[in-house]
Amino acid sequence: MDDLPTIEKARQNLEAASTCLGKGYHDAVANRAYYAIFQAVQMVLTARGIPPTPGRPCMKCGHPINANRAGRIARWPHGIGIARGLGLLPQGTCPGQIIKNVEQAYILRIKADYQKGEVSAEEAAATRAWAEEIVHWSLAMLS
Repeated sequence: MDDLPTIEKARQNLEAASTCLGKGYHDAVANRAYYAIFQAVQMVLTARGIPPTPGRPCMKCGHPINANRAGRIARWPHGIGIARGLGLLPQGTCPGQIIKNVEQAYILRIKADYQKGEVSAEEAAATRAWAEEIVHWSLAMLS
């Protein structure tokens, strides 16, 4: 688990999202809130023994594309991939709304980072609230 982000990184990204929300940086909120979610969920899935599915092999080295250079650990794919991982937790462990919020946060991060237009104040506030909920849920799952 040394190659994975810590829950502290998720907390830092949640705090950054809160700071950006207060300053009106809505695209940055969507980005930081999504990464808080992604890091927290990644920790839960790893702690519960649910490994990510390696991606297709690299043409040069043969390691899965979503693995680190040494090929030691496959990385969780973003968005729908990490949400599907949550679906592998035992029934009743993860509320369905959390899975939906992970997917929505990913969509808003893509909008913020790559599309024309900006994330609205309402979307930014919702994404930050989802991140807070999911980070707290993750902490409970890890204890």
